[in-house]
Amino acid sequence: MDADEIKNRAILIQKFLDDFNDRHPFVTILLLDCCRVYHLRNPKLNVALARAKKINNSQSTGLKQMDGKAGTLIAFACAPGTIAQDGMNEQNGLFTKYLLEHIATPNKDIRMIMAAVTRGVMTESKLN
Repeated sequence: MDADEIKNRAILIQKFLDDFNDRHPFVTILLLDCCRVYHLRNPKLNVALARAKKINNSQSTGLKQMDGKAGTLIAFACAPGTIAQDGMNEQNGLFTKYLLEHIATPNKDIRMIMAAVTRGVMTESKLN
């Protein structure tokens, strides 16, 4: 797999969000648990991407901040430009762990659910 193939296979989530919002939904909720370091199986490509990163002076990792229209809630597993912490020997990362714990709460506002998810992630990540 080369850099062009990665670009072709990547999901351009900001474009997806823009296209979705062009349909004028009442509300959009986008939850992303994808802020991980991915090491390619091809060592030469890893080296090439590392060089490209240095050339572009890109020091951040993870995903960039996204913008949505009014009525859009976007939640990442981590802050923009950072990497999410995975749970210790668990099936899911911390974000998904706490999302699954709270998402099924009946009659609770999504903002309150996400606040509970954030508290759980922050508390557990400080313990590890």
